[in-house]
Amino acid sequence: MTTIPPFWGQSDFWVAFLVAMVGGGGLGGIITALVGRRRTMAERDSLAADAARKAVDILTTDVIQPLRDEACDQRRRAERLAARVDQLEAEESAYWDAIRYVRALCHWLDPAVTAIDPGYMRLHPKPRLPDSLRPVVAPGTLTPPVQPLQPQQPQEIGDRQ
Repeated sequence: MTTIPPFWGQSDFWVAFLVAMVGGGGLGGIITALVGRRRTMAERDSLAADAARKAVDILTTDVIQPLRDEACDQRRRAERLAARVDQLEAEESAYWDAIRYVRALCHWLDPAVTAIDPGYMRLHPKPRLPDSLRPVVAPGTLTPPVQPLQPQQPQEIGDRQ
């Protein structure tokens, strides 16, 4: 078996190795590979940043902005509805004031009409309050509802023993 002589200690080996590395492009290749690796890592990071920026832009324009617009529209609708509710409550209050006034006026006129012409009330009786208005206008005049009778089920002939 032959042994390979150690080249590490010989200066000829090192001179040949250096000339081969510098002259043959070995050292340039190593430097180029290191610089190219850094550049490709920077390009990869740049591409990732561009992709993230594009994703954020897409999310902002296609998802977030329509949601913001919808939320703004909902807020405007809610404000309009709240204003309408306030208006309706004010109108309802005015109607109740009118009802109270008309009822008070009728109660005020009743003794005067009775005193002037006692037969007038016999010929012209007071109008009846509609049942649909009674719970709202005069809830104290309500009588408890009468429970309807439940029809009995006919018995079978064999059950009558």
